[in-house]
Amino acid sequence: MYTRKDFQVPNIANTPVSEERIRKIFYIFGKNSLNYKTMVELESWKVLSVSQYTFAKVINHASKVGILEKEDGAYHLSGVSQEYFDGRICYKEYMREIVDGDEKLYRIWSIIGLLLSFFGGKMKKRTISYIFSAIGTGRSDKSALHSVGRNLAPVYNMLCHSGYTVCGESNIILQQQDKIQDLFAGKQVLTVNDIRRVFSQYFEREVIEEMLSVVSTFEYERYVWSKSSLYKNQGEIRNLDGDYIMAVMKQFE
Repeated sequence: MYTRKDFQVPNIANTPVSEERIRKIFYIFGKNSLNYKTMVELESWKVLSVSQYTFAKVINHASKVGILEKEDGAYHLSGVSQEYFDGRICYKEYMREIVDGDEKLYRIWSIIGLLLSFFGGKMKKRTISYIFSAIGTGRSDKSALHSVGRNLAPVYNMLCHSGYTVCGESNIILQQQDKIQDLFAGKQVLTVNDIRRVFSQYFEREVIEEMLSVVSTFEYERYVWSKSSLYKNQGEIRNLDGDYIMAVMKQFE
């Protein structure tokens, strides 16, 4: 069952994700182990066309997600990176190995996958980023949202490159349609308690309340959330605008 700590996104905003950047990392390392001092002497940051300061973050974040490994103060390609470098797996397989092989990345993907599955396979990136910020950091101010959004950006890209999702400019779509467990299957209207019952199989109660508060605020294009300014103590939730929500209707697409 997912708890609040499972929504904490690691600081990985500068992770190299595109195939071009990954290949540049491979060019820098090859079969070698390099400490940071050697990389500076070789002016390796110029390969990525970034500043030396940003390059240090790139190397650090690449090691956090399993693109690189660090041993005795030196970095080298991880085992799965070596497989891709040697041409034994394709880029899509490589991205899947990275996502599935890192505990934190896989946890984040599992939560995103569940949310997408429940809501017809499609959600706004804004909704997901807000959920991870509000629950994972306990904050939803501009600074927190910006920070979490930057750290989720490479995760979205990895999920797209791995074929798990399709990413648009503002939406993320579940690629594996057979994984969709649409909450509205066979129904057009659900009460908030209906949703709670399903969510309670996967998330803590406290997490569910915050999650539904965010979803009912931002996911309005395909859903109509019944609103009331009065609290009736009938299981309703309160969205971010202060409205009380008791039920939701899925609109025809």
